[in-house]
Amino acid sequence: MSPKISVIMSVYGESLDQLQKSIDSILHQSFTDFEFVIVLDKPENTSAKNYILERRNSDARIVFLENSENIKLWASLNRWIKIAKWDYIARMDGDDICDITKLQKQYSYLEEHSQIDLLFSWWEEIDEQWDSNIRIPSKKNFQNIEKTFFYKSPILHASMMCKRSIFERYRYPEMDRPEDFALFLQLIAAWYSFDILEENLYSFYIQTYDLDTKYKKIRTFSSNFLKILLSNTWVYWKNIYFWWMFSVVIIEWLLSRNKTIFKIFFGWLQQMYKKIFL
Repeated sequence: MSPKISVIMSVYGESLDQLQKSIDSILHQSFTDFEFVIVLDKPENTSAKNYILERRNSDARIVFLENSENIKLWASLNRWIKIAKWDYIARMDGDDICDITKLQKQYSYLEEHSQIDLLFSWWEEIDEQWDSNIRIPSKKNFQNIEKTFFYKSPILHASMMCKRSIFERYRYPEMDRPEDFALFLQLIAAWYSFDILEENLYSFYIQTYDLDTKYKKIRTFSSNFLKILLSNTWVYWKNIYFWWMFSVVIIEWLLSRNKTIFKIFFGWLQQMYKKIFL
């Protein structure tokens, strides 16, 4: 029987412990009819490479690719999708964990609801202290994705399973981040159908960053995304929710022009959060 799903995993600097748990969560799925494409985007990470090759030797479903240099996630995703063979593509990250039933449930749902193009799930966010928070966006959020995408963030990219045919027409834009947001903007405008399984099927690891790293990430995110939003204003100019996101990103962009101002503002936000919620 030919596999029905191509699972795409990105690997960069994850620890071997994280990588083992992540790979195991795919290989031990209740649904077994898939290929597992693992791409190493950090060639100097030899411990990860050796581990993946070892697992490939014992499981023929693994397809291993290695970039000759770090080409960034967007480029790797576009490269991987070109070699993916099967009807559906499922995303996976090298430091996350899937529920054992994720592939089966998402595959069955997409087969039963052929009008759906992209399917997501609830997810659990886990930080370095193992504190967790389950995110539970509703189907209503997805029925109104042209609104909720811009102010509720109901989508976790890594929980996605979608039709491979989408990528015959679209690719991830050339940017460090947020390549997923930029792609979804295109797909929402093209009226692709989004949906969610209201079950927690994915555990998403959140890395804790110091303030300097947060500053760099927000500076990169806001600069890249502002360009994407500007290029989409002609598509979304009637959507007031789009303009809400546009305003937020402009504020982030302005604050991230100066590290001192950013730190002062971020510190104020943390104090307000503690007063209101703690």
